[in-house]
Amino acid sequence: MSKHKKDPLLEALKEGQSYTWTVPDGGNLASMRAALKHGQTLTMSPITDPSEIRVGDLVLVKWHQSDIFHIVGDIQDGQFLIVNSLGKINGWVAASDILGRVSKIVEPEPRPKV
Repeated sequence: MSKHKKDPLLEALKEGQSYTWTVPDGGNLASMRAALKHGQTLTMSPITDPSEIRVGDLVLVKWHQSDIFHIVGDIQDGQFLIVNSLGKINGWVAASDILGRVSKIVEPEPRPKV
């Protein structure tokens, strides 16, 4: 049995399926804190056609030895500029490095007033 746990998001995308989860409370959301909020429910969908990717899309990208959740900042000649929500530019990637994109965001219900 493998010691490595499979990531259900990556497994769903590999199988051509969408995956929905809620951003958990806790943590600071790091470089994506200006784009995401705790409690949002996100649906990530696989990329079936790279021409569907738009500037401003939130995407899951193969980046060096890991996967990161960032924003498409520009598109030129089939390459995609990856940036974070705080304005840092990461660099250019090929369409094959984009594993999926957020296709739906549901805002959390407001907390009841006491």
